[in-house]
Amino acid sequence: MPVKMPDAEKIKMGTPLQPDPKSTRLTIKDMVYSLVDKWPEQSEEISKIAEAAERLTRELGAYPGTIAWDIICFRVSQLLMTRLDLPECDIDIWEKMWARTTRPRKCEDGQIFWSPYIYRSLLRFNDAFDSLLVMYRRRLEEGGIQYRELFIQDLFEYSSIKKPKLSAGELRVFRTALKKQTISPNELSIELGTTKGYVSRVINSLRRRSILWPVPTVSFSSIGLKIIIVVIEYEHNNIKLPSVIEGGHPWVYNILQAKRGNTFTVVHLIVPKWWNLYSDGRIWFESLKASKGVARVFSGERERKWCWSNTNYEHFDGIQWPEYEHFRASLLTAFKGEESFSIPPDEVDLDGFVLDDLHVSVIGTIVNDLIISVRDIRKRLGLQYNTILNVVSDLRSRLILRERIVCSSIYAPGTLILVTRSDLPSYYKLCNVFSCLPEVYTQRTTDGLSTIIARVPARFAHHIYDDVRANLDGEDILMSYHMGPHLFRWKLPVDHWDSDSRQWHVRDDEFAF
Repeated sequence: MPVKMPDAEKIKMGTPLQPDPKSTRLTIKDMVYSLVDKWPEQSEEISKIAEAAERLTRELGAYPGTIAWDIICFRVSQLLMTRLDLPECDIDIWEKMWARTTRPRKCEDGQIFWSPYIYRSLLRFNDAFDSLLVMYRRRLEEGGIQYRELFIQDLFEYSSIKKPKLSAGELRVFRTALKKQTISPNELSIELGTTKGYVSRVINSLRRRSILWPVPTVSFSSIGLKIIIVVIEYEHNNIKLPSVIEGGHPWVYNILQAKRGNTFTVVHLIVPKWWNLYSDGRIWFESLKASKGVARVFSGERERKWCWSNTNYEHFDGIQWPEYEHFRASLLTAFKGEESFSIPPDEVDLDGFVLDDLHVSVIGTIVNDLIISVRDIRKRLGLQYNTILNVVSDLRSRLILRERIVCSSIYAPGTLILVTRSDLPSYYKLCNVFSCLPEVYTQRTTDGLSTIIARVPARFAHHIYDDVRANLDGEDILMSYHMGPHLFRWKLPVDHWDSDSRQWHVRDDEFAF
């Protein structure tokens, strides 16, 4: 019997990220059929998968942007992997199609629900699809305007139960790759004292299971951009996000909403170096401060030399984390100690470097499409292989372009956010305190505003919050924790690059509210 989609689902789930003029005719069946062009020898199996997807679409009343649509797309991923015998890395072709029919959405507690990537860790579990259907139908039957939020929480909890287990050998490679920030089999095999072939097999397995992968990063300051941190504190916890920062603003890098603990939002703007928040963005900034329910707004320009990130999975045994006391002892010791702490210097080499159209095209392709291969960049831009190779090699040698090795949030999905204004020694102490946690990213503005975002085991989030809060008692801080991860996706606005002036430009209406 078909499931009737409640009006709340239609309103809250929104519209596709890139709505098609014929969106009412967009079907998963057609999307699957299009894969025949990629794998013509598998056309018969692809047709069967398309028909199965069509039956599910009719049964669930699914359409682009809904939970039901995502669940069916997830099922297609599983069927493609099993019936076509595809490795998980090839499922990326389908995921990109799926991603174009949806968009990241903010949950009530500040988490970001980002299909299809939030489903990746469940691919290998044959019972996952049936379990998701049961959870979805249960929440529909219960009704209520919060049913979508409850399903998403169910999904996060289910994913944490289904997290893939790491063997002792996999765990060694996993920890070392994150610590050394490399997935090079040659470098890791030397570090671990094992063979290159063994490390290569483990890395490929971790990547196929979406446990570990490289993400391209760029030095924004090297390409004429800067990051401004804006912090918005609210009068109480029922305030909606101010309208001036809603939607897909091209210069809003990410939005972190905090609702457990203090109620605040951290917004990162990536803007041209010449742009000034208090003059060029004055109307936007004043509108933000005047928004209903906003208690205060403060901001600052991020200083790259004080940014620091660290991963520490030494306490993780490949299956679970130890009891919280292991973390607590390290936290309290760091608070009481006088250990020295230093952040490695920024080694970007800009000697003789002049940003041009080709640089912007290459960097935009890498950042926006997450493409790392020179061959793939060449195909996307239609330029000569050696031309792309020379540009990419130069950007890498200058450390303008780098790769950051990240891991799935499934092992430590909790999030901790702290904002405070402090002197430099106090900031360094906080960096040292948080260095015992699985993942931490710290940053500081030119006027002393410090922000720390940490990924922690979900069941420890509120304990860590309590202990850090207690040891910072009396200081002006904003702090929050969540049981799930903050995920976000930003694209470099390459259409804002002006070829004639070789400058980034901001359109008149983008900060005029």
